Amino acid sequence: MGYRITGGLFYVFLLFFSLSLQAQTVDDINQQKIDSAANLSFQYITTNPKDAFLQLQEAERIADSLNYKKEQAAILSNLSLCQNYLGKLDEAAEDRIKSIRLYEELGLLYEAGKGYALLGWGTRKRNLQRGEYFMNKGIQLLTAYPNSIELSNAYNNYGMLKLELEQLDSAILFINKSLDIKIENKDTLGIAYSYGYLSAAYQELGNLDDAIRYLNRSYTLKEQMSDSSGMAVDLTNIAALYQMQDDSALAIKNYKASLKLAREVDYSELAEHNYRSLSAYFESHSNLDSALHYQKDFFAYDQRRIN
Repeated sequence: MGYRITGGLFYVFLLFFSLSLQAQTVDDINQQKIDSAANLSFQYITTNPKDAFLQLQEAERIADSLNYKKEQAAILSNLSLCQNYLGKLDEAAEDRIKSIRLYEELGLLYEAGKGYALLGWGTRKRNLQRGEYFMNKGIQLLTAYPNSIELSNAYNNYGMLKLELEQLDSAILFINKSLDIKIENKDTLGIAYSYGYLSAAYQELGNLDDAIRYLNRSYTLKEQMSDSSGMAVDLTNIAALYQMQDDSALAIKNYKASLKLAREVDYSELAEHNYRSLSAYFESHSNLDSALHYQKDFFAYDQRRIN
């Protein structure tokens, strides 16, 4: 009788121990998913937006269910970036606002400032004044961190907004403010994006040679950092500048190179832009066969993407 009781207790103990291990394993797995999603790199998200989206979406649900607000805010921030690259602008803005509210609730004003600056940048295309409002709010919070990368990024984006407002002197001023911080911090990828912004400013000034020179510098640094999406954007912009200079060979070469990269990283919006640009370019030069070829390729690509 005593033996059977001892055996029964031993069995119950083993069952309880097994269930405890199983529960612990589930907790560990969830924590790993949260940590991984919260720390996804910019390069990974922008190069693999569809895979990143699935990973981030699952991790955000887990973090929300566990009330891990700080981690959830970081995941929502990454999810917003991912949605932007997938062309889902409304969803990107919604995720960014959720992230900011969580950071403000937690008193993490540096992260909130970064969020406002990014929200302003993301909304400027649809509402320039609204974008400027959010970016100013972000800069106000980030000036408490004078040598931070996030303040540098905010200056960069604010310079571009000033460029869109045709305030060229202010644009170059803020972009150079950003560049100074990034050089101080040896932020290679950030320096690359500042070069891209300076290129845009010099293009507006009509200095196409300097615009191309800055974009080539940007491309070289992004290549070092394996930022394929950024490289593809630079190639498209370089192509457009050569097109302005009536250099057909270099314009076509760079559009094609950008299209190849954009398709490889599933940057659909940029790929479609390149298809349209190549088709329009050939049509404008009376090369109707090539124009029709890229137009057909575009429709086929667009149909595959929709399906």
